[in-house]
Amino acid sequence: MQMMETAEHLRVIPPKEAADRAGVSVRTLQRMVREGRAVTPVKISEGRIGFYEHEVQAWLAALPRTREAA
Repeated sequence: MQMMETAEHLRVIPPKEAADRAGVSVRTLQRMVREGRAVTPVKISEGRIGFYEHEVQAWLAALPRTREAA
């Protein structure tokens, strides 16, 4: 059965917003993407990328928890 894609499901957020949600800088997010430790961005246009919001949420939810104090 094919899942119907909704506009909200395919919402693309800019790198700054994705980084803010992860609590890291855009540069750190870029490094994490290169290392395969973050979700893969989508190419919106020449020179412009973004991240599917639902993938960012799932990635953050799947990160391991730690007992260390922040």
